[in-house]
Amino acid sequence: MEGKIKAKASCHFTTHTDTQDGDEVQSTKKWYETAPCGEIQNETLPSPATKSKNTLWKPSAYRKYSMEKYDAYMKLKPKDIKKALEATVVNQEEACKQIAVMMYQHLHGHRCVRVLAGHTGSGKSFIGENLKQLFPELVFTRPMTSLSKSGWKGDYKIFNLVHGVNPAVFSSDDRSLNKILFPVMFCDEFDKFVTPMWSSADNKAGVDNASEMLQYDLLTMLSDSGGEIFDEKKGEFKDMTGFSFLFAGSFGKVAGQIAEDESSQQTIGFLSEAAVQKEVFDRNITIQDVMDAGCIPELAGRLGDGIITLNKFDEAAFYRILRQKNKGPIAELSKEFDISIKINSKELHRIAHEAYTQHLGMRGAKSVIRRYINEMMWDDCESKELNI
Repeated sequence: MEGKIKAKASCHFTTHTDTQDGDEVQSTKKWYETAPCGEIQNETLPSPATKSKNTLWKPSAYRKYSMEKYDAYMKLKPKDIKKALEATVVNQEEACKQIAVMMYQHLHGHRCVRVLAGHTGSGKSFIGENLKQLFPELVFTRPMTSLSKSGWKGDYKIFNLVHGVNPAVFSSDDRSLNKILFPVMFCDEFDKFVTPMWSSADNKAGVDNASEMLQYDLLTMLSDSGGEIFDEKKGEFKDMTGFSFLFAGSFGKVAGQIAEDESSQQTIGFLSEAAVQKEVFDRNITIQDVMDAGCIPELAGRLGDGIITLNKFDEAAFYRILRQKNKGPIAELSKEFDISIKINSKELHRIAHEAYTQHLGMRGAKSVIRRYINEMMWDDCESKELNI
């Protein structure tokens, strides 16, 4: 990348003129609704900032887009990104703030590595999906489950996390100006990735911890000098300079242990029955907690400025999400089954209460709505409306 990009921040809305029945109508589009970024052809491409002797970015490796989208990205302020995230992500103001700052830093040439932690169903994957929609040229989502070390059984290796993921080049119409932006990897189920895995459950002594070995492989991509990874499918090294990472995981076991330990510390004598019971995620997850979950110190030291911990959902938050018209479980299920779903306020409150008490997040809410859909299809499988 051509150094750190400096640009004055300005409003993230672009204005254009539409013609409707002979009249000109002014309309505004948000930065993530600007002109389509269809790929364009361009043979004159800038080189990455650094390359190892084993690494070569070929011109064909770049994904090519319009300079218009690059200009829109460069005008963004962290508050613009936060506002766009909060249009669909509910009850996570601090997390949206920190992610917005991370994305702003990445856009301006700073490599970022962060961890997003939160209980099951708190919206970690949903945030990743929204980042992908807001930055479709830059954000790539990958699961970290079922990874295996090179030479072991299994086809999903560490290099698969970034296989097929290349920088994006933004070019002017006359091809005279080119700018590069590197990818942001949203890697889900990070807590499962760092959880110790032993080849022998009965005897851990002298047996390799598979998770620890995989973590050392991941370190090669997160080196302070940029890092690289060997792509076994292409038989070449891939330069990781400029790639940012957002690892996501629930860390439910370690959060549960924290709640249990802190509750026991407050239980004293005859006051034990009246002692305040600490709940899971009553406090933020720390780097030490991630290490307690199995993360090796070398990897923990590369996880940036601490952990981004998502808020717990209360019943009111579930209700707000259920009321969203274009996002959330109702919109998703409506699209999945190609039906219209209308649920009254009283029933929405009941579903929100059930989702909250089940501690399964929005997946719990979706399961309730699915039951209604199943009943509707049993009664009339050709019906296109579900009214509750």
